[in-house]
Amino acid sequence: MVKTRKNLKNALIELLGEHKISEISIQKITDTAHVTRGTFYLHYEDKNDFISRTLAEIMTGFFDAVIVRADYVNDKWQYGENGNFRLFSINKAFDYIEENAKTFDVLLNKYENDDFRAEFESKLSKLLTEFFDQSKTMLNSTDGSKFSTDALSDDILIAYLVSAHIGIIQLWLQGGMKYTARYMTKSVDQINDAIEAQFPVSGFFVSQL
Repeated sequence: MVKTRKNLKNALIELLGEHKISEISIQKITDTAHVTRGTFYLHYEDKNDFISRTLAEIMTGFFDAVIVRADYVNDKWQYGENGNFRLFSINKAFDYIEENAKTFDVLLNKYENDDFRAEFESKLSKLLTEFFDQSKTMLNSTDGSKFSTDALSDDILIAYLVSAHIGIIQLWLQGGMKYTARYMTKSVDQINDAIEAQFPVSGFFVSQL
């Protein structure tokens, strides 16, 4: 079952990179995946159900892989599965995308619909909003100066951070990933360090090199 779903997912990515959705039939999907139509219908109701659920699984797999938990103690992050903060690991993100480059290149750069990128932005925005809210709670209970967001409206900073990070991922993929995942992590880290000097809340994006 797992192998069948993986084959169907890979077939979808291959077809989305070459065709419009309207040109992709269930027959074309099953032929590319080397499975029967009967097998397809054991897993999915129709083409729309298949595409929707497959893209959702890809998105969930990405965020499950890159989100780390931590607590902020003595001016530094202490990582652990029971941490109260959910942070975005830059190095895990670039490593994951490097391992699944074709999938993300198609869905972020070639897929005719913007729904995958829109969902990506939505999930990242929600995580950042959660981080901001937790940071403000910390402001009320500790010194909290590290987490001040007073310098700029939350929605503006969130929109900037989300667009910037997704844009860098898209650019990296469009350029054929000529830089390594490690180099990309260090580069984004340097940019975020510069931003963090003015807007410390951008510390949501971390690296664990």
